[in-house]
Amino acid sequence: MRNTIPTATTITLDRAQLLVLDGGRGRVRVLDGAAWLTEDGEPEDMVLGVDEGHALHGAHTVIEALGRSKLRIEVAPASAASRLGGWLRALRRDAKEIVAHLQIGPAPSL
Repeated sequence: MRNTIPTATTITLDRAQLLVLDGGRGRVRVLDGAAWLTEDGEPEDMVLGVDEGHALHGAHTVIEALGRSKLRIEVAPASAASRLGGWLRALRRDAKEIVAHLQIGPAPSL
């Protein structure tokens, strides 16, 4: 699924079903079940249980249901500048990885 949902909605996901949010600030809250969440730029993934939530920071986010789960998603669509910034950060990260694989010595600072 892509982020074509309105500002706030409740969604039910089956076990292992994914929800992908491409930017937008807001909040996700688990109403029933549990969900695994990873957000670009966050140092760790997280598992959310019933009545637990997480603030979305406008980065690419993947949510996976750990069993049948009901989520409340509140998202303000990302601005063009925010989407561009996320794309540029990902491009820079990927470029560093490519340079590191191509070199025998340490990668230069980009």
